[in-house]
Amino acid sequence: MRKIGKTSVLYALMRTIDSKDGKYIFIDCQNPSIHGLRWYELLKTLIEKLIEKYEINLGASEYIFDEKTAATNFEKVMLKIFAELNHKRILLIFDEIEMISIDTSSSEHWKSDLDFVYFWQTIRAFYQVHQNEICFIVAGVNPHCVELASIKGIDNPIFSMINPVYLDLFGVDDVKNMVNSIGKYMGLDFDEQIYSKLVDDYGGHPFLIRHICSLINKSVSLDRPVKVSKYDYLREKINYDIAISKYIEQIIQVLKISYPDEYSLLETLAVQGNEAFQKKLGFKNLSTIHHLTGYGVLKKHRETYFITIEALTKYLKTNSDLLIDESMESKRTAISKRRNTVEIELRKIIYTVFITKYGKAEAREKILKAKKTEDRKKFEGIQTKELMEEVYYFPELKVLIDKNWDDFSRVFEDKAKFNLNMDIINAYRVDAHAKKIEDDDYLMINIALKWIEGCIL
Repeated sequence: MRKIGKTSVLYALMRTIDSKDGKYIFIDCQNPSIHGLRWYELLKTLIEKLIEKYEINLGASEYIFDEKTAATNFEKVMLKIFAELNHKRILLIFDEIEMISIDTSSSEHWKSDLDFVYFWQTIRAFYQVHQNEICFIVAGVNPHCVELASIKGIDNPIFSMINPVYLDLFGVDDVKNMVNSIGKYMGLDFDEQIYSKLVDDYGGHPFLIRHICSLINKSVSLDRPVKVSKYDYLREKINYDIAISKYIEQIIQVLKISYPDEYSLLETLAVQGNEAFQKKLGFKNLSTIHHLTGYGVLKKHRETYFITIEALTKYLKTNSDLLIDESMESKRTAISKRRNTVEIELRKIIYTVFITKYGKAEAREKILKAKKTEDRKKFEGIQTKELMEEVYYFPELKVLIDKNWDDFSRVFEDKAKFNLNMDIINAYRVDAHAKKIEDDDYLMINIALKWIEGCIL
């Protein structure tokens, strides 16, 4: 998965090799100066990088690397380099391999032509004869290039030659070690319960969790050291989720653009549930689910599948247009469900913000101001939380936020858009009014719900 720490693992590997006086070269395939090369030019570049890195006195320029001679001359020069390096095996490390792979590269000759085939035919042919001289690692976010049996009718040179190994997301112990290490330098001492919450909410994704730690550092007292409790975390979690939404979107966009089957399955699970997911899975290639379980975003417990990153589930629900079907009842049910979810979350946010900022007494006064003066005595004796959860209607939630905008501006940012979208959602209370939903109306309320959901879910 993107941002999981793949390149960091490769750097750790290189440090280990250096400590043992081993030999290697690292190829960053996402560099345009790499994926912009033709297959025979890339072979020459491997040679040149080795010569430059280890200061080998060898004139590679006398060897021609073109479509006819590149494979032969690659073998000749590599054997000379191997000898110059005291017969030490050479590791070729290719990072972001999808950038020089069939179907996934941004350069047309790798994506659609046969450069991938010819390049790996050369590497494989050399490796089969000279296994003591070289070995190689490929790393990336998509194992597609090693799963294709053939490419344009030609055997894929590295099909079944490489078994994909996925990096795991962090478990609770890994998260604890990382967060404690980060916290030590920041003067933060974390409550034990926070570690499991970070795994539940962000799936143990190290990149996301590091950003959450950075946000925690900014949100707590400047007096250090300071104890960060579970309640500190829960109080600010809405703001944390808003702040990292762009990173969630980045991870999701990789799936949506490059791996549409995987994205479609995840979206179905998040929006329509396990039964719909398994039904859809029945029509898919099983490698699709292997990808998702390999990436760590999907787990199976008994006969039920779960998305491991709660923030991912929220994003998918918020940004999905999936319906069970296109019937009027389905539209009405979908809108009603989303509207109810929004209403529940708004109640939680209003209560949490007021209680945290003003305390119980003043928070209650602010909440009651949405009611008519003559009606307020009716609510004496009702706990503030119960009052917020059961007595307030959707339009009153809008009033509470609008009248106290400074308290909620970080959540919603744009006051005019907030009021407009809340009015649209309230106008189409399809659960309360059995009216026909025209296509234009459905589109409008869907846009309004998406905007509010994007702020709070």
